[in-house]
Amino acid sequence: MLSVLLLQEHHIDILVTDVVMKNMDGFTLAHALEERRPGVLVLFLSGQPANFEAQRHGYPRCAFLGKPFQKSDLMDAIGDLLQGQ
Repeated sequence: MLSVLLLQEHHIDILVTDVVMKNMDGFTLAHALEERRPGVLVLFLSGQPANFEAQRHGYPRCAFLGKPFQKSDLMDAIGDLLQGQ
């Protein structure tokens, strides 16, 4: 799977991922990265925010940004996630 191969080849400090994707959901991707980089920060994106808390799957170092969003919203969410380290 391309996503898992990228995780093996690159050092990732913050993962920004959609919750719903074609071949792998964002939670599965975050879990795969967490195994390789414990404590990695994750920003989940979704157009269905009501489902996020129910599906959070115990990622304590994560945040959520609902779609659609502005560039400034993305930057604020990443900044908040970094400040919470």
